[in-house]
Amino acid sequence: MKVSIIVPIYGVEKYIEQCAESLFLQDYPYIEYIFVDDCTPDDSINILEDTLKRFPERQPSVKVLYHATNRGLGASRLTGLREATGDAIMHVDSDDLLPLDAVSKLANEMQRMDADIVEGGHSTCNNGIISINPVRRLPSKKRYIKRILCQDITPFNVWAKLYKRSLFFENNVFFVEGIDYGEDLSIVPRLIYCSQRISRISDTVYIYRIDNSHSYTHEISKKNIYSCIQANNTIYSFFKDKQEYANALSIGMINNYRNARTRHLDFEYLEQELLFSPRTHFERLLVNLFLCKSFSFALSNFLYKSVRFIIAYIL
Repeated sequence: MKVSIIVPIYGVEKYIEQCAESLFLQDYPYIEYIFVDDCTPDDSINILEDTLKRFPERQPSVKVLYHATNRGLGASRLTGLREATGDAIMHVDSDDLLPLDAVSKLANEMQRMDADIVEGGHSTCNNGIISINPVRRLPSKKRYIKRILCQDITPFNVWAKLYKRSLFFENNVFFVEGIDYGEDLSIVPRLIYCSQRISRISDTVYIYRIDNSHSYTHEISKKNIYSCIQANNTIYSFFKDKQEYANALSIGMINNYRNARTRHLDFEYLEQELLFSPRTHFERLLVNLFLCKSFSFALSNFLYKSVRFIIAYIL
């Protein structure tokens, strides 16, 4: 089974060598590497090419694709996915790392279980200090999707996972150009919904860097706020007619108002852009509590989180 690893590149000259080394040193032999240069303004590509020279056995398996203009993370992942020829897909951010047996462990589990998605554990890297995150037991598919849709309940990162390539193409589930912040939310629950079998292993298969202050995760700009709204709109459009997820979807959409209150964002802009409309009087009440700046946020948040817990873990 061939695995395609897709790596968007933009502004990572400080990290790309270490990332690329961890990819080229994988103990799994059947890997296709796809790097997407999104008009990076620094020396990232030259550093990547110099690193690749030290791994001549990997050179025939490497593609470097180039965007003519800067199009963002969502477009870069999409470009790489469309060029991938592997049986399975793995997404890696260019400032992160893989343990050297990560691909083999994920691929072996995928073949053993005939799974559409295999998830692994991840560690965080902060200035060279590695911290291992515990791996929880995989819930049922329906419960898993509900917890993701509720938001802020369970991780839903696109990385640390191996996906069958067919899962994207047979179900027409793709990254959306322009969604660069929150792209995980826009695609992971859709892929899980379309999957027939998911497996999870306890091994660490990804090292996520939290000390890059220029990553999308750390930059909350107006552009990223718009991107996050569009990510929410994408999953709302996908799940709005699926009644078994209606409550979880609504509470997740209301989370946008909660975040807007804590970050002092423009509610009028949010209401204009967000596709969601409350279905019930109670949902409208929750929205209004966050809209009303004179009402205690602590009380609003307590009520919201109580309802979210019931939907995510009990209903």
